Amino acid sequence: MGYEPLRWQLRLLSLLIDGTLPKAVDVPTGLGKTSVMALWLIALAEGAKLPRRLVYVVDRRAVVDQATRFAELLRANMPRDVADRLNLTSWRLGTGSLPVSTLRGGFADNRVWLEDPSKPAIIVGTVDMVGSRLLFEGYGVSRRMRPYHAGLLAVDALVLLDEAHLCPAFEALLRRVEVERDGVLGSGGEITSTPPFHLMSLSATGRETGDAGGVGVFRLEPQDKDEDVARERLGARKRLKVIELEDPKSLPEELGARAVELGAGNVPARVLVYCHSRTDAVTVKGLIEKAFRPRRGSARAATECESELLVGERRVRERERLERWLEAHGFLGAADPPAVPTFLVATAAGEVGVDLNAEHMVCDLVAYERMAQRLGRVNRRGGEDRCAIVDVLAVGQSTKRTATKSRVAPEVLQECQRSLVELPLGDDGRHDASPEALMWLKQNHRALVDAATTPAPLHPKLTRPLLDAWSLTSLDHHEGRPEVGPWLRGWEEDEEPETTVVWRKHLPCARTGTEFEVEPGMVGDFFRIAPIHASERLVAGSRRVLTWLSRRALRVAGTGTEGPTVAGGQPVAVLVDRSGELSKSATLAELQRLAAPASTLDRYVRRERNRLRADWERRLAGETLIVDARVGGVVDGMLDEKADDEADAADSTDDWRQSLDPASQAETPLIKFRVEEVVATGDAEGLRPADLTDWRHVRTLETHRSESGTVLRGLAVYKWRDEPTDEDSRSILSTEQGLAEHAEQVAARVGEFASDLGMGAEESEALRIAARLHDDGKAAQQWQDAMNAPKSGRPYAKTRGGGNWRILEGYRHEFGSLLKAELEPLPEGTRELILHLVASHHGYARPWISSTGCSEGPPSLLEAKAGEAALRFARLQKRYGPWGLAWREAILRAADQSASREWSETSGRGRAIG
Repeated sequence: MGYEPLRWQLRLLSLLIDGTLPKAVDVPTGLGKTSVMALWLIALAEGAKLPRRLVYVVDRRAVVDQATRFAELLRANMPRDVADRLNLTSWRLGTGSLPVSTLRGGFADNRVWLEDPSKPAIIVGTVDMVGSRLLFEGYGVSRRMRPYHAGLLAVDALVLLDEAHLCPAFEALLRRVEVERDGVLGSGGEITSTPPFHLMSLSATGRETGDAGGVGVFRLEPQDKDEDVARERLGARKRLKVIELEDPKSLPEELGARAVELGAGNVPARVLVYCHSRTDAVTVKGLIEKAFRPRRGSARAATECESELLVGERRVRERERLERWLEAHGFLGAADPPAVPTFLVATAAGEVGVDLNAEHMVCDLVAYERMAQRLGRVNRRGGEDRCAIVDVLAVGQSTKRTATKSRVAPEVLQECQRSLVELPLGDDGRHDASPEALMWLKQNHRALVDAATTPAPLHPKLTRPLLDAWSLTSLDHHEGRPEVGPWLRGWEEDEEPETTVVWRKHLPCARTGTEFEVEPGMVGDFFRIAPIHASERLVAGSRRVLTWLSRRALRVAGTGTEGPTVAGGQPVAVLVDRSGELSKSATLAELQRLAAPASTLDRYVRRERNRLRADWERRLAGETLIVDARVGGVVDGMLDEKADDEADAADSTDDWRQSLDPASQAETPLIKFRVEEVVATGDAEGLRPADLTDWRHVRTLETHRSESGTVLRGLAVYKWRDEPTDEDSRSILSTEQGLAEHAEQVAARVGEFASDLGMGAEESEALRIAARLHDDGKAAQQWQDAMNAPKSGRPYAKTRGGGNWRILEGYRHEFGSLLKAELEPLPEGTRELILHLVASHHGYARPWISSTGCSEGPPSLLEAKAGEAALRFARLQKRYGPWGLAWREAILRAADQSASREWSETSGRGRAIG
């Protein structure tokens, strides 16, 4: 990476090469904790017995991409011999490519970490995205794909939990998985061949980390601190002063004034301003900009300055632009002094995971763990000629208003103020807030630091019955399957639920004459083939979203604003749950009722309005709201109820659609779907979607019919070249492939995976047998007809499509394959595993698989076979454990997808698989 390794990094590397994994790495901010990624990769290349997948978890949404970029840099700088030793060869990614995926952010959804379970991969994600997938409840993941994700995250994986002290509930969950995955949470010790799961916390919390079972906490030794770089960074001068304010209302004004004073000194400087409140942050930014404008009537010329806002409530697309601004203005990495005063105003979104670096800082008082993070973002690299001024404004700490606003007990803030003034005091009247001083404070005043730290939230214990319930992913509903949030974040008092907001030009809606209807089936199908991309998402508090949405509807309705042209009764908002299924929809008129002033309503109407608001607020929690782009309400990626312009949308904005995917090494678009409105031609052909170069038409949804039933309009959805719609769509490719050939290719690929994974002979053979049998149900005539397979050469596993899916009548080819597999002479020791792998290779049979549409016997017999499949799943779940079974399923599914993808992308030219 271009830097000489530090002594602590070499010591940790030595441990990793020996296969020893510390429970935690306690290294101060600024000394390169992220380099643990590189150390893991080097150790693997040296033959260390370490997990193949590294999962890097950060707690704040706004900063995931910086960790991804470090991983991308690792890949770009990887020597060829290292790639060869890691067996990183891939026909798709290119020789020497390290799979890097982000489960949130601009690099999301490339899915390369799912392609080969036997190869090293790096996955970067948030607590919610990683944790929900680990527990079979993946947010934004279809039920059929959830066991695939869970199996690869809980097996052969090392989780690096960055700033673990900020998410103690999740650390406790991961530690339990690490200790009990193969015990009470798994096979009970019966199966020992499942690769391990490990957790390494990248900060020592003292809450969950112990010294039992190997190396406990890895800390700096005295010799580590004596190196020039370490000494410079640990001693980086940061002169802190706590300033008490009488009036809480003066806080934004004081933050802005002190920031201006520091930034516009004799030498222009970069100043970082932290505000707990988003509202305060917006106000402070405005005050700073106002300070550099001349007053009306003043002869003073305007003074130039630069300013930007870093908040969590911002659409990902605009956040990525913000990162470019941060880099251009010197807040990332080393930089020369700015030409003009430069200010970054941030909330908690700028505290963790992003390596900000400013000359000075002004902030309000928060709990100690957050103060320590903030202090790490100023004068990070130190140096004799650098000294940061840090002003901490403490105001009204004992008032109920402040406690409610900060959601932290007043006594915690008071103890934090006490802890800061315990830091060594200098002749300048300021305290030493260097990393070394913070280490001293932690060692010598531990009780005070603990009292100044937000107490860890209570959290429920993960049990086997809960895990079993979550793993029943083929059941749409299960009464014993609670929301996983408390297991990820604990029971956080007063924590407001959040909602994801997305704008689209096209919403799936059926219209007959002048009547509109949002059909659940159409909504689910539409967002499966035109999925919400990470760059479209804006996450905000659910109450804030509801207020914004209702006020926006009122403004559009007739307050003098020229609103969008929306047909009467046309839905403008669709709410979908975490599985992508319809939860609720609304028209402008319905939304306007939510914002009607209470004083204008009689008692009964007001009661009904309150009931509707409560229902919306309950439904919004944790779900995704897709809003018609014509409703607007977004400025620079942030919610703004006064913004009347039509919103940019991924399905309509050309520069968005034409931007390239940074995770792809080929020139592929970031948004891999297109939606075009189609008008009926009036002839017998009806809706005829246009042919678009490089885009493959996958489906046209009939959205508008006349009252007589004639189709008038539709939405045509296209996918980029051979980009899959879902697992089923891999049966439709640009070139046909025979069933026998596909089965043998999948068997060869799964054999390679099993060999590279070091699986035993019995299980390896079971996977190969399952691969040969997995698609035999496609030989059914109804499947061949539905997929428009050529009459000659049948049966086919892959066709060019164009058939009629209704012919299937609900038939699942996996069920047909299962019936045929039961007639085969299978090895007795692995018979049940083989049959389950065949039945579950598209995510069903956990425990339920449908027998509908199958003509291989009387309905009563077929239903009995489906029941046997469910009981078989239960027996295997007990034997292998939930994650162990899901991992074995994932190996076959990865081989199936890999073989299908290679056939598709090589146009079936007979390229060998292997």
